Amino acid sequence: MEQPKKTEAIDEKEVMGRSPYFTFHASFLPILNYHGVEKNTGEYTWQEVEKPYVLSLTTFEKQLDYLSENGFTTLFSNQISEWVEGVKGYEHPLVLTFDDGHLSHYEHVAPLLKRKGFKGIFFISAGLVGQNQLMNWAQLKEMVRDGFEIGSHGFRHIPLSNLTHHELWKELQKSKKVLEDQLGIEVKVFSVPRGFYQLRVREVIMELGFRLLFTSRFDVNKRGEDPWRLNRIVIKQNTSFNNFQRFIQGNLGFKRVSERIKEGVRRFIKPSIYDSLADFKRILIRD
Repeated sequence: MEQPKKTEAIDEKEVMGRSPYFTFHASFLPILNYHGVEKNTGEYTWQEVEKPYVLSLTTFEKQLDYLSENGFTTLFSNQISEWVEGVKGYEHPLVLTFDDGHLSHYEHVAPLLKRKGFKGIFFISAGLVGQNQLMNWAQLKEMVRDGFEIGSHGFRHIPLSNLTHHELWKELQKSKKVLEDQLGIEVKVFSVPRGFYQLRVREVIMELGFRLLFTSRFDVNKRGEDPWRLNRIVIKQNTSFNNFQRFIQGNLGFKRVSERIKEGVRRFIKPSIYDSLADFKRILIRD
């Protein structure tokens, strides 16, 4: 794995003067959010709701090549905390996150990240490990040995907004404990399943000792950001390469607006109702 390029205090003006990309990256942190990756169409079986989030391996590798060619440094959770708090700086910082623990993360994503020298954070629903084309415990242990970071994605991958406070605490605590017991690691990070985020989720996450919480809020992150409400940029099947370049440069355009609308809708209606709004989401899903 690559070693992050650290400085105790980066002189942002000086860095911007020698790298055009630092006009975008001296003061913000893009966190990319991926789901499934497949080498060939039909390699895996996907549910209809999953298909918009499945990238071809060729597309994914092209994106990683772009990051590599332009000197991006990928971060783990401890480096994210340092960056957000302003303790340390990293040149061209970026975070790669992968939700759901799909088998393609083990078969395609992890080998490619290792070959490119990139870090990755993989969010796992502990109660679903080994089921329905998801990674099993042996594969997850291998991921840990290979140096990747594992985070919690809940226990059952259910919308947390449906749960009472007691149910919410139990769901998150059980996920953290099972992952830690099975993998022999400390689980420090959490990703909200399906993007149904509420402030009470943040409160329970803090109580349980998680250090970072990743949402589906479509935006980059700035210094001093709330570490228990980090933004991410979801990369979908229909994300063009031009838009990929724009997004990691912080140029989110109308996509930021459309995703914020969806976020607001998720916050105020039940998940079952949100899932039924097919036409509404189809309008907003375009890049």
